[in-house]
Parts: sequence; C-alpha cells; structure tokens
Amino acid sequence: MPRFFLDVQDGDAQVRDEDGQEFADLKAVRRDAVLALSEMARALPRAATDRQEIIVGVRDETGKSVLTATLSLVVRWTD
Repeated sequence: MPRFFLDVQDGDAQVRDEDGQEFADLKAVRRDAVLALSEMARALPRAATDRQEIIVGVRDETGKSVLTATLSLVVRWTD
C-alpha cells in the first residue's frame, strides 16, 4: 500500500508528518484528512479567535502534494 504524509498548518504553527501512514487509495486519504479536520475543529477552544483556518496538506511518497483540505471558521457580529 502506498504511504501518504498528512501535514497540518494551524495559523503560524506547522506540523510536518515525518512518519506517514499507508492508505489503500486516494479516497481513503481524503476520508482521513476530513476526519482529522473535524477532530481538530472539535478541539478548538471556545474562545477561539474570530477567524481560524486549519489546513491539512497530503504528500505522497515522492513528496508530491496530492490533496489540500482546509477548514475555515469565521465569526462575525451582525448589526
């Protein structure tokens, strides 16, 4: 099975996946990236800023980018 690496960027913080995981196909990689974003969203502090963006970038074994998934949270007061 091919190995993919899921890197995370949350604001200025970046975490590069050095170990990777094996996935059966690209659909499985997509599911895992979306699951990771949803888990990170649940972990956001309740006093989060008015704008938050978390990005999961997926690389294949050669280092080529194969997927980018972005979660954006925007809070705006209404008049």
